[in-house]
Amino acid sequence: MSIEELEVSFIEATAWKEDVKILLAKEKTEFREIEEFDDYIYQFFLYLRTSGIMQKEEIDCRNHFINWLKKLLVKTEKTTRKYASNTQGPNNRRGSIKVDAISTTDYEAPF
Repeated sequence: MSIEELEVSFIEATAWKEDVKILLAKEKTEFREIEEFDDYIYQFFLYLRTSGIMQKEEIDCRNHFINWLKKLLVKTEKTTRKYASNTQGPNNRRGSIKVDAISTTDYEAPF
């Protein structure tokens, strides 16, 4: 099947999109709106076109999309989590230490 035909069928397959949303919800990923999900479909098919893929079997394409989306969402979640907070957890051994010394003369002894 051509990539263009597959893209149209993915966008129109409301029941399949709901099933994918349920699958991803079990992995703690949710989509607020169906349009947000459609944006990922457009990105996926753009990725396929730029990769030079013009034909693909529907089943293979659906599997590829789900795997691509999971990988993308995990990568996005890690990045978001990494930069979400400047505070460190209570069990972090590399936590901040308050240092009152401003210059070398403020220290009691050399180190």
